[in-house]
Formats: sequence, C-alpha cells, structure tokens
Amino acid sequence: MTMDDVAGRFAMLVEARDLAAAAGDVTLISSISNLAGSYHDDFDHREWMTEALEAAAKKGLPSAANKRLAQGLADRVEQLTQDDEYELAKRWMDMARIASTRASDPATVKKVADQIKQFDRDK
Repeated sequence: MTMDDVAGRFAMLVEARDLAAAAGDVTLISSISNLAGSYHDDFDHREWMTEALEAAAKKGLPSAANKRLAQGLADRVEQLTQDDEYELAKRWMDMARIASTRASDPATVKKVADQIKQFDRDK
C-alpha cells in the first residue's frame, strides 16, 4: 500500500473502526470516523459509527467493553439530540441500555437509565 492508495487507507480505517467497536471504545470510533469522512464528501460518520457499534453489540462483547460502550454512547446522546438527530439518538440509547445490562455493573445500569429518562423528557 502506498500513500496514494485511497481505497487501501479507507479499508484500514474500516478495520480499525471494527476493532474499536469490538472494544466498546466510542471515542476511538468517533476519531476514526472523522478521519474516514475526509475520504468522502457525503460521508455520514454517525451512521458509519452506528453500523459498527450495532454489529459489535450483536456479536456480544465482554463486560468491560459493554460498560465502555454503554457509557460512551449515553454520553454522546445529548449532542445528537441538540443536532435534531432523534432517530439516531434513540438507536444509541437502545444500544446503551442493552450494553449496560450486559456489563453487569449496577452503577452503569443506573447512569444509562437516568440518561434514558432525560432523553425521553427532552425529545
């Protein structure tokens, strides 16, 4: 691969995104998504992130990754609602709820439940 191999670089970003999703690292996925967006003018980075997160969640993640995923998603929902991305915010909250339950961490479950209540009030 050379620096001129745009398709190869994008393929590496897809792989990096999927690995970050498997680790439940929403911050890293967001950074990778922003980089990937530089390759396409009409790139929807939030949808690209969501697809990877949903795929990883369906496979099942370790408890620690579920905890990171739940917290990372829930923390970003407020920005989505401010941007009027309610459908996407709901998908993220649904994933956060499932991940928090799978994390088996009462504090994470409570935090996500509180954020879901706030989301429901705000929308």
